[in-house]
Order: sequence, then C-alpha cells, then structure tokens
Amino acid sequence: MLLLLGLPAIVYADTLSAPGLPQYTPQNIPAVAAETLTPPANTSPPPADVADMDHPLAAVLAAMKQGRWSLAQQRVHALLAATPTDMDALFLAGQIAEQLQQPQQAATYYRQMLAQNPQLPRPRLELAKVLWQAGEAEAAEHHFRLAQSLRLPENVARQVDHYLLAIKRQHLSWYISVSLAPGNNINQGSSHQTVEIDDKIFTLSDSSRAQAGVGLHVNAGGQYRFSPQRQWFSTLQLSAQEYAGRQSDSLYGRLMLGKNIDTGSPRRQLQAAVGIQHVQYQQRALYSGAVVQLDYSQQWGNNTQWFAGWEAQQLHYRPGYAYLRAQQHWLSGGINIVQGGRTRYQAILQAGSSRAQEKAHGFETVGLSASVQHMLNWQQLTVGAKVGYSHTRYRGTTAFFEQTRQEQQYTGQLSLLKRNWSWHGFAPELALQYSRNRANIALYDRHSRQIRFTLNKVF
Repeated sequence: MLLLLGLPAIVYADTLSAPGLPQYTPQNIPAVAAETLTPPANTSPPPADVADMDHPLAAVLAAMKQGRWSLAQQRVHALLAATPTDMDALFLAGQIAEQLQQPQQAATYYRQMLAQNPQLPRPRLELAKVLWQAGEAEAAEHHFRLAQSLRLPENVARQVDHYLLAIKRQHLSWYISVSLAPGNNINQGSSHQTVEIDDKIFTLSDSSRAQAGVGLHVNAGGQYRFSPQRQWFSTLQLSAQEYAGRQSDSLYGRLMLGKNIDTGSPRRQLQAAVGIQHVQYQQRALYSGAVVQLDYSQQWGNNTQWFAGWEAQQLHYRPGYAYLRAQQHWLSGGINIVQGGRTRYQAILQAGSSRAQEKAHGFETVGLSASVQHMLNWQQLTVGAKVGYSHTRYRGTTAFFEQTRQEQQYTGQLSLLKRNWSWHGFAPELALQYSRNRANIALYDRHSRQIRFTLNKVF
C-alpha cells in the first residue's frame, strides 16, 4: 500500500516491480508520517512493467507517472465507483486532486479515509495541508493539532511545528460562520412578570420580559499579513445578529493592527495589537473605542497548549446612555489538550473589570468554562459539550432597588456536527444552549434556551 511504504505515489511507481500491492495495514502508518508533506515531484519515466501490472491501481499509477493527471483522475474515479472505501484509491485520488489544484476535492478524499480510521496520521496531515493551501487557516490548524497528538516521529513533529508557524504567518486568511438560532429569550429579558420596589408590586413591560424569536447570526473575519517576514498583521472581525422586529439586533466590528514578536521558537507565540471597535444595538450606536491586546501561547509536548492574554478597552458611549466613558481590563488564560487525534479538551479562566468616568458605575467579573469535543466513527458525528460559570458584582446601587446588583450565570451547551455532510467546505452543526442568570434583583433574573443550526468550516 502506498501509505504503508511511506512513499509519494510518483516515487512509489519507480520502485514497483511486484505484480500486486500489499494490503492496507493501519497499524504501520506511524512510520509513514516521516515522509515530507510537500507534493510529490514528477520524476523519470516509470519502469516498463508498471502499466502491465495486474492490479486495479496500476493504470492509475501509470497515468500519474506520465503526468497525465486528468486521465489518472478518471481512472481512480472509476475504481472508487466500484470500491468506494478502498483506502489506496482514496489516497491516490487525494494526491491527484492536489496536482490538479483541487484542494477541496482532495480534502474530501482524505476525510473519507479518516471516516474509516480517524487515528491515521498521514491522511490527517494531508488534510491539514490542503486546507491550508485552500486558505482555510483555522480548519488547517485544527487538523494539525489533532495530528500532533498521535505521537508523530520527531522529524514529522518538527514539520508540523513549521506548518503551524506558517499558518500564523499566512499572507491572507479568513473565516465565516452562519447560524440560524431560534430562542425563547432573544432580548435577555426578565423571567419574572412583576418586581417589588419599596414594598409595592410593579408589572414589567413586554420589552422587559423574555421574548421569543428566531435570529440569524453571522460571524466573519480575516487577517492580512505584511512586511518581509509577515510579522505585521491587520485583522477585521464582524459579528451580526438579526431578529424579526429588529428589537434585539446587534452589530459588532473590530479592526486591529499588530505584530508578532520573535520568541526564538515556533512553539511559542507572542503578539501585540492595537485597534478600534464599534458596537450597535437596536440599530443605534452603543459605544466605540480603542483596544490594546497582548497574547501569548506555548506548546507543551505534542498534545498540550496553554495560552494567556490581556486586553484593555477605552469605551465611548452614545449620548444619553447611563454614562459616557468607561475603561475595561480583561485577563484570560487557558489550556487546550488533544488526545488520540480525535478528542479535544479546553478550559478557560477569565476575569474583567469596568470603570466608568462616573465612579458609581462599573463591575468586576470572573468566569470559568470547560469544553470537550470528540469525533465519533458512528455516523461521522462530532459531539461536543460545554459548561460555564461566572460571577459578576456591580458597583454602586441600582436605581429604584437600592441594592448592589450581583449575578451568577450558569451555561451549558450540547452540539452535534455531521462531518460527512459537507457542502463547499461547510459542515452542519446543531447545538442546544441553555443559560441561567441568577440575580438578586428580579429585573435581571432570567433564563434562556436556544437551538442553533450552524454551517461550520472547522470540522
């Protein structure tokens, strides 16, 4: 088998003289990963007996050796029509698609191999490579991280490190995610019908109570790197939520300019950035302001990465808001762990504070979240679960209630992603989300349930 021997298809044709190919044996694949991930180069003509071999792949190999890639693709497609799970044919189909500049098609073939065995390093690495070539940096990094946890040979692990560094310095990258999200509390309204003020009962208005609706959520962005070493970068982030009636619409945008700081190791990343952000709510400007960021990450071994960050914001609110200016500071840290090429764990701790120009306004908050994502063989599903907790204490007393507002929020999410239902590089994901906000003031006491259907590019 081509993968078994660890040779690019073109080179393999040069050394082939036996009348048949050995059977595919996944347990031998780790030795294969030592091969370079660069596309195979065309070499000298094949031995005369290649085209005469009595094996279904012989004609495919002969066409590849001659550089007749379209013919090779026709032949391998015919073979896959008869035996769609043939691992040798799937691998060759992926290699041929790469030569024909069809990275998405190549990715499909490598995904089909991983559907049969998600712990194979070579197709995982090839998939990550073609996704990177297609400009899908986030998805490529996802699969390189999965491959890192498979105990790769040392020289291959170094290659993966360099690929990850190249992804970070890619000239242009982008992402997009589109979700349809029906929920029972799109306006984050109170779960109560009434509140008590000065021993009197008041009925809340409709706008203050939970309202159901269906929203369209779009998250998109991109990064452009420049300078000779591509250490400088500019990023754009956009997030929009649209609801019927436009009473809960929001728009968030951020533009940053930054630089990667040399740490002397591809396993350590340090970057600093400055920029501006703008937020709209109910089609009106809410606030704008400057942002400063500092982020650091480091790889531990082959399956663990930890990260930390600091961010400061200077916010300018619209006239008529409760206050006009505020400063916020956020600290975060976390860890990512990948096991067996198919399971990802993440934990994040975050703390933040806000101070308004008017000292009576502000808050301090701390939160913790943990998540797990596992790739099942059954039905090609990726299942995920996430839980979170945060505690927020506001400064000063809340108008009318004469209390210091405090909140505890509990969140949970279950998700299913169907990997073999991809469409133009997107896969469908269904998530069930629940949050409970427990507040000492009934006006802010709420819970929400939401179903989110997303087209996701990272799978």
